[in-house]
Amino acid sequence: MKDLFLLLAAVLFIFTSCTPAADTTPAAPAAEPAATPEASAEPAADLEGELDIISHHMGYVSNAFYEVVPEYDGLTPIGTSVYKSDFSTGKTTLFYHTDSLFSSLPFTSDDTLYLINQECVLARPMNGGDIRELPFDGNTWYGVLYSDRYLYCLSADCAPFNRTKGMRFDLQTGETEAWNIPEGTLSVLDVVDGAVLIDRIVSDYPLPLPDDIEMSNAILQNAQCEYDLMDAASGKIMQKILSLPYYGETGKEIIQNYYYLGKSGTDTYFWGENTNTTTEQRYFTALCIHSDGTQEDLGLTVDNVFDVLYRGSDIQWLMVYNYNFTRFTIYDLQGNEIGQSRVPSGINNYHPLRLLDDGRILLRAGFEDSGANNYVTIPADAFLNGSTEYTEMEFVG
Repeated sequence: MKDLFLLLAAVLFIFTSCTPAADTTPAAPAAEPAATPEASAEPAADLEGELDIISHHMGYVSNAFYEVVPEYDGLTPIGTSVYKSDFSTGKTTLFYHTDSLFSSLPFTSDDTLYLINQECVLARPMNGGDIRELPFDGNTWYGVLYSDRYLYCLSADCAPFNRTKGMRFDLQTGETEAWNIPEGTLSVLDVVDGAVLIDRIVSDYPLPLPDDIEMSNAILQNAQCEYDLMDAASGKIMQKILSLPYYGETGKEIIQNYYYLGKSGTDTYFWGENTNTTTEQRYFTALCIHSDGTQEDLGLTVDNVFDVLYRGSDIQWLMVYNYNFTRFTIYDLQGNEIGQSRVPSGINNYHPLRLLDDGRILLRAGFEDSGANNYVTIPADAFLNGSTEYTEMEFVG
């Protein structure tokens, strides 16, 4: 689904990923989970620790951020550097370098930094120790979730024109086994109170769809795209969160689609794209769905797409840039405006990234010649009040 933001599309550049289409509506009963090929026996129910979503963590730990920078000479890949930005010392240093090319989306678990490419999963202990490489078929699979012991993957060939498969990869041994997922799964979006949030196609026509484009489009016109909470161990649907027609609410003056923003506790948030079919003008709204299924429109109508600021695994604020990306407005999760901030003059790559545990905001502010980002911090209250008096992190390299 289009739900995987530009960020996720970018960080999965190394894999052959699929990009689904629109959004959701009422669901048919959950189909039987699709089995995974190349799996050894039945999937185990033990998840070995809490699950986390790779795309939202991106190498963050409580006191540091690990940034993976793929390096090229023109179009030729020449290696990968990992930089550690230590929030306590205020310094960014080179943590690890390899001549191999890895995805720019790492994950951290059990004091280990993991990198993935088309051939292996590389495990680099954060406090020193032996580096391990486990064979991995990155042309067939891409990682979406992880726990202390396992990497959970989806197949690069996916719905609606293929049958999406799931695989569980042992981070200690490299062994693989089936990970049951519902029929029609498009993507894995988050972990909400221990359950896995997915989006999937629900259709009366059996998947995968035929290769004939006109026939497939006709089928999708009558299909639904559904957001569901799934039990990670069994692959069974636990709760339907939101559903809409696959191509959005059409046949009206306003065409509406919804896209996933993030979660806070057990509440999930979506942004709505609303297009006037007469004027072709667009505006954007925000929707909260509570754990009991009730929907709350946040009462926001804005001219640009919503962005989010995370603290840990939860979104903390909603943010909207103005039309020329020189200023942004910040909202709390009830839809109240709580601040405005502007981009300092002379900086073209200024963007809030994270609310840190100590109450500072981590922002990206330009690039180094190496391709690594420059980072700055600023107290949250000062940021909300429009201050740009930030503290630069020293790039040691």
